[in-house]
Amino acid sequence: MKQKILLLVIIVLNVNCLVYAQSNKRDKIKEVIILMHQDTFSIKKFEDISRSSSTTDSEYFNDSTTLKVLSSYIKDSSLLNDMKAMLKDTAYLSLIGTIKDIYASKQKVNVEKIKEMAIKFVNEDLVDIYDRKFSVDEIEEMIRFYKTSAGQKLLSLMPEIQKEINKRIEEKYVTYIQSI
Repeated sequence: MKQKILLLVIIVLNVNCLVYAQSNKRDKIKEVIILMHQDTFSIKKFEDISRSSSTTDSEYFNDSTTLKVLSSYIKDSSLLNDMKAMLKDTAYLSLIGTIKDIYASKQKVNVEKIKEMAIKFVNEDLVDIYDRKFSVDEIEEMIRFYKTSAGQKLLSLMPEIQKEINKRIEEKYVTYIQSI
């Protein structure tokens, strides 16, 4: 009986150590992500995606767009003229103003949802990726490196370096690649 209890205690202790080691690794991964500014980069990327996938108020709500839509669906010119007159009506303009307000408040809610999604991506998905690709020792090496002056310099110059890389590829190779 004592052996079974001892074995059970050993198993429980080992499981607790594994859980602690795993959570400690994930905390270290989050530190690397922050040091590398991948958290802010990821949030910005989500915001960029959101902006590129949604249209602006002016695309949705302007008289010329409305007229184009009406013209494409309404072939009867007298009805179209009535609709054009309605566009100038103050009641219509008030309705459009209300719709714009609703749309703007929806966009604010969407921005908050996008930020929440981006934070979830950083804290879960990005951590999972690093967890699969790197050992605890490698993560600790990255932390040490990115805290050095060379690591900080690399991080500060990375956007500039990436722009130069993209420019060089564009200047030297894109035309050739497109021609083959």
